Amino acid sequence: ALRVIKIKNYSNYDLKKLQFIGEGIHGKVYKIDSKSCIKIFKKSKFFESELKTLQMAQSDPHFPVLISWGKNYIIREY
Repeated sequence: ALRVIKIKNYSNYDLKKLQFIGEGIHGKVYKIDSKSCIKIFKKSKFFESELKTLQMAQSDPHFPVLISWGKNYIIREY
């Protein structure tokens, strides 16, 4: 029988190939490279709230730079 393997892919990043940094109440974070990381959210309400906060805080140097985002994930400065 043919077995289908589901690969979690966000913005063309295969999570199995990224370094796992940690997990919290809202989701998991993986290191993409020395300058960026990706956070995968468990629920869309957490994603929407954090995205909104990061978007509003982009002029504040205390917050990480928002690189991109998609369905329930955010790519930001590491």
